[in-house]
Amino acid sequence: MLFNQLKTLLWRNAILKRRGLVSTLLEIIIPTLIILLLGLNSNGGGNSKKKLQGIVNSPIVSIENDTLLWDNNEYKQISLGIIFSQDFNDQMKNTFVENIKTNKLFSNFTLLPKEQQFSTKQDKTLNNETNVPINDLIKKEYKIFVSTSELELKDAYKESFNDKNEKEKYKFYGIMFKSLTKYEIYFRYNDDDEYDELIDKSKDENTKEKTLLIISLVKTLTNIPEYTVNTKIMDRGSYEYNNNNKALSVMTPLFMLFYFVPCVSSLLNHLVIEKESRIKESLVIIGLKKSSFWISWAITYGLIITISSVLVTIAMYFFKLFVYINWSATFVVTIVYGLSCCCISFILSTLIKKSKTASTLGVMKQ
Repeated sequence: MLFNQLKTLLWRNAILKRRGLVSTLLEIIIPTLIILLLGLNSNGGGNSKKKLQGIVNSPIVSIENDTLLWDNNEYKQISLGIIFSQDFNDQMKNTFVENIKTNKLFSNFTLLPKEQQFSTKQDKTLNNETNVPINDLIKKEYKIFVSTSELELKDAYKESFNDKNEKEKYKFYGIMFKSLTKYEIYFRYNDDDEYDELIDKSKDENTKEKTLLIISLVKTLTNIPEYTVNTKIMDRGSYEYNNNNKALSVMTPLFMLFYFVPCVSSLLNHLVIEKESRIKESLVIIGLKKSSFWISWAITYGLIITISSVLVTIAMYFFKLFVYINWSATFVVTIVYGLSCCCISFILSTLIKKSKTASTLGVMKQ
């Protein structure tokens, strides 16, 4: 009996949806149109692909290597200002500073006194054939000094930047010890955006600088003459990185809120009209089960949402809006979201008495 009732109600729902053919097509097409607009905008934004080669059996190298810490495009002139805690005696302070000076990281650097200024960039001399500078270099130099207070360290920092001409190749680090094994590293940045960019770009660099301090600290506290830290790049397979417009990737879930506005409005309107005209009550009187009524509309809109989700998933992967997510995950998320919107329509239909209110509320609910 339930099957026959569902069959009849589904046929009736199909007739109602065919009468409102335009609204039915909008329910299916609007989500796909949104993706099409995003996809066309994405293609116009200039996507780029970058292929990264695989790494297999990379060599193990010592982190005490000048080329690992500063290459030709990074900092060549460095100031290290140190504030020791009360846990350090004079001998430990001197030993720690000497361990930093003798570290292999500074083997190609020239140690300067605190008062001496760094060398400036040499004048450019162009190669007549290649028109490339042949001596556009900055000398590798560094300073190490001990400050007694944070204020003194801050003054040294200000003075160093006031005197420095080649700031793009200069780096100042303040190292403040809280105890024998706990310390903080201070470095310069202009604003929050630059700080985020600096942290993102210099994770590897800061790791090496912390390793420099750890090596020197271990030698100081344990009297171990030779202490090295090795590094190795983990193996990985080759892969292609698609650098799509990140703004579109962020905005796509926001536009997803509007995918099923027509479905919600139309379903809520149908339910309230039947409630307002007492069609459902009349059918219940002649033997219709209430569950059959709800199930019929759930099946009808489940089919519409499934078709719409298939089209949306195809459009997303055609325009490569989500390149690292399997298509099945996108399809499942879309269809579950659409069905949840319809469930809310069922709930709201029990609270609304007029169809005009239902149409307005269906849009506002999204």
